[in-house]
Amino acid sequence: MPRWLCFESATERRRLAQYPERWHVMTPQELDTLCQSARPARPSPTDHKAVPAEPRRSERR
Repeated sequence: MPRWLCFESATERRRLAQYPERWHVMTPQELDTLCQSARPARPSPTDHKAVPAEPRRSERR
Protein backbone atom coordinates (compact mmCIF):
# COMPACT_ATOMS: atom_id res chain seq x y z
CA MET A 1 0.00 0.00 0.00
CA PRO A 2 1.47 3.38 -0.95
CA ARG A 3 2.34 5.78 1.85
CA TRP A 4 2.61 9.51 1.59
CA LEU A 5 2.55 12.66 3.64
CA CYS A 6 -0.61 14.66 2.95
CA PHE A 7 -0.97 18.42 3.26
CA GLU A 8 -4.56 19.64 3.21
CA SER A 9 -6.15 23.08 3.27
CA ALA A 10 -9.67 24.34 2.60
CA THR A 11 -8.85 24.66 -1.11
CA GLU A 12 -6.14 22.13 -1.90
CA ARG A 13 -4.63 18.77 -1.04
CA ARG A 14 -1.00 17.88 -1.76
CA ARG A 15 0.82 14.57 -1.36
CA LEU A 16 4.50 13.89 -0.88
CA ALA A 17 5.61 10.33 -1.60
CA GLN A 18 9.17 10.56 -0.26
CA TYR A 19 9.41 12.39 3.02
CA PRO A 20 11.76 12.50 6.02
CA GLU A 21 11.23 9.84 8.66
CA ARG A 22 11.11 12.48 11.38
CA TRP A 23 8.72 14.84 9.59
CA HIS A 24 6.60 15.05 12.75
CA VAL A 25 9.31 16.99 14.61
CA MET A 26 10.00 19.49 11.82
CA THR A 27 9.39 23.22 12.26
CA PRO A 28 6.44 24.88 10.51
CA GLN A 29 8.92 26.47 8.08
CA GLU A 30 10.44 23.08 7.23
CA LEU A 31 6.98 21.57 6.74
CA ASP A 32 6.07 24.48 4.46
CA THR A 33 9.12 23.66 2.31
CA LEU A 34 7.98 20.03 2.10
CA CYS A 35 4.46 21.16 1.18
CA GLN A 36 5.80 23.34 -1.64
CA SER A 37 7.58 20.32 -3.13
CA ALA A 38 4.50 18.06 -2.80
CA ARG A 39 2.34 17.32 -5.83
CA PRO A 40 -1.27 18.51 -6.00
CA ALA A 41 -3.58 15.55 -5.42
CA ARG A 42 -6.60 14.76 -7.54
CA PRO A 43 -9.94 14.70 -5.74
CA SER A 44 -10.83 11.19 -4.66
CA PRO A 45 -14.24 9.57 -5.20
CA THR A 46 -14.81 9.81 -1.45
CA ASP A 47 -14.36 13.59 -1.39
CA HIS A 48 -17.75 15.08 -0.68
CA LYS A 49 -18.66 18.52 -1.92
CA ALA A 50 -21.47 20.51 -0.36
CA VAL A 51 -23.99 20.15 -3.17
CA PRO A 52 -27.68 20.75 -2.56
CA ALA A 53 -29.63 17.54 -2.92
CA GLU A 54 -32.37 17.27 -5.50
CA PRO A 55 -35.82 16.90 -3.93
CA ARG A 56 -37.27 13.42 -4.17
CA ARG A 57 -40.11 12.93 -6.61
CA SER A 58 -42.51 12.48 -3.71
CA GLU A 59 -41.39 15.85 -2.30
CA ARG A 60 -41.84 17.79 -5.57
CA ARG A 61 -45.02 19.76 -6.01
